[in-house]
Amino acid sequence: MVYARGLKKLRNTFFLKHSVCVDRSSVDLRHHGLSLFDLLFCIPGYSHAELSLPPLYVPSSSAVRLSCNSQIIGVHFDARWLRDGWSDTDSANLCRSINDHYKGSKKLILTTDFEVFKQLPQLLPRSRAFGPDFSIRSLNSSLADDGCEYFLVDRPYFLDWLSIIQSCLVWITYEGGSVHVASASNVPVVNIIRKSSSSECEQFVKEWHPWQQKHKNILLWSEVSSQRLINKIINNLELLLPL
Repeated sequence: MVYARGLKKLRNTFFLKHSVCVDRSSVDLRHHGLSLFDLLFCIPGYSHAELSLPPLYVPSSSAVRLSCNSQIIGVHFDARWLRDGWSDTDSANLCRSINDHYKGSKKLILTTDFEVFKQLPQLLPRSRAFGPDFSIRSLNSSLADDGCEYFLVDRPYFLDWLSIIQSCLVWITYEGGSVHVASASNVPVVNIIRKSSSSECEQFVKEWHPWQQKHKNILLWSEVSSQRLINKIINNLELLLPL
């Protein structure tokens, strides 16, 4: 995946045989603190470079993927949720609301940082937690366990994270790296966008949205209760993934 300010910049990336995402909202060739050079010459598996792909890595059907028999919804919890006053309890309530809405027919995979959301595993009793050194195969086998509804993965390495995202029916998170990764992987997204004003939200959406991919944007510019945000997420999720 390569970030470029405009379409003219893409002509220099055609030799790269992987997804290209255009970020027209960037004022230069930087995004999330990573320059274009960093993105092209990153260290494979470097877990903190949230948008980096090894230059020769091409997602394909031969890559390790999660079971196609599992109906998976993905949620990524990061610091953006915390900045809106979100808590572990709110996160658990969102997960339970999604599960109730689909009457247990979907599995939820949550990627997050257990050092930030410390109580989340305890708040979801029908869950299984995986550390950063987990394997996709172990997660795959766990998905077949009918006794588990929630699968929490602590800070996965990028390529493992990519496999999780690509296996989801829908990806839910605040606007950030994983939204772009999901869009480039042809996964519909519920994208929560927080800006300081309604006009800033509208301008952002006008400048950036997933290219030729189903998506729903939730625009926030004032304080909103966690329950109201949960309701918005469920309503938009239903539009992308009807019962």
